[in-house]
Amino acid sequence: MSGIDVYMSVFENANFKNTILTGAKLNGATFSLAEMSGAKMNDALMRGATLTSASMNNANLTKSDLTDTYARCVKLNGADLTCAILKNVDFEFGEFIDANFSGADLTDANLSNTNLRNANFSGADLTDADLSNTNLRNANFSGADLTDADLSNSNLRNANFTGAILTRTKFNDAIMTDCVF
Repeated sequence: MSGIDVYMSVFENANFKNTILTGAKLNGATFSLAEMSGAKMNDALMRGATLTSASMNNANLTKSDLTDTYARCVKLNGADLTCAILKNVDFEFGEFIDANFSGADLTDANLSNTNLRNANFSGADLTDADLSNTNLRNANFSGADLTDADLSNSNLRNANFTGAILTRTKFNDAIMTDCVF
C-alpha cells in the first residue's frame, strides 16, 4: 500500500500489522480499533484521520503529518514520531511509553491524561500543548519549546528540561522530584 491514496476511507477494526504505508495519503481516513503495530508509515499524510483506540505500538511515523487527527485512547508505545507534524492532534487518554517525539511539531496538541513515561521530546515544539494530568516520568524535554504548555498535575519525576524554553509554562501541582533544568 506504499504511496496509496485512501482519502476518507474506513478501516475500522482492520489489521495492518507490520504493513508498509510509506508515503501513503491517508487524509480523513478512519482506523478506529485498527491493529497497526509495527507499521511503517513514515512520510504518510494523515491529516484529519481518526485513530480512536488504534494499536500502533512500535510504528514508524517519522516525518508523517497527522495535523488535526483525532486519536483518543491510541497506543503508540515505542513508536517513532521523529520530526512528525502533530499540530492540534487529540491524543487524550493515549499510551506512549518509550515513544520518540524528537523534533516533532506538537503545537496545540492535546496529550492530557496520557502515559508518556520515558518519552523523548528533545527539540520538539510543544507550544500551547496540553500535557496536564499526564505521566511524564523520565521524559526528555531537552531543547524543547514548551511555551504556554500546561503540565499541571503531571508526574515529571526525573524529567530532563536542559535547554528547554519554559516561557509561561504551567507546572501547577506537578511532581517535579529529581528533575534536571
